[in-house]
Amino acid sequence: MATTPNPTTDPPDPAPISEIDLARTLGVSRDDLKKLRAQLTHGVDWTGGNGTQVMITVEGQKKLARMVTAGSAETGTGEAIQRAAEAARQPDRYVSLTILRISNPRVLIAKKDGAEVRVMTKPSDNFRPGMVLEKCEQSRIPQVFYYHGRLPRRPGKI
Repeated sequence: MATTPNPTTDPPDPAPISEIDLARTLGVSRDDLKKLRAQLTHGVDWTGGNGTQVMITVEGQKKLARMVTAGSAETGTGEAIQRAAEAARQPDRYVSLTILRISNPRVLIAKKDGAEVRVMTKPSDNFRPGMVLEKCEQSRIPQVFYYHGRLPRRPGKI
């Protein structure tokens, strides 16, 4: 049975490793590792993205191992990387809104904290009052949101 390498004690492999395998090795979620990857340099520390598999280079593995080793003296490896991921975490940009009425096929009137707001969507005849829209992002204009979720395929069902 093969054992998984420990990045704090074992030297990193000389070849790039996929982000999925590295997350599994470190014992963290891929989302947390993705947030930590924002601190690394594309093309030097990691490659891929835009529909291709993300590969962490040897330099990126060393940087992540240093991040883990720095915190592993007082806590375990998983906890150190989790603390770093918490620091890198951005606030969620999406809010949930409930549809009150349909203004037209592209504009919905929804409720946010008791106030009516507009929600801009792609045209769909299947939106219905009472539906909850999970992925609405605030626009630059006050009281206007953009819906980035799936369009309903059947009336009232997302």
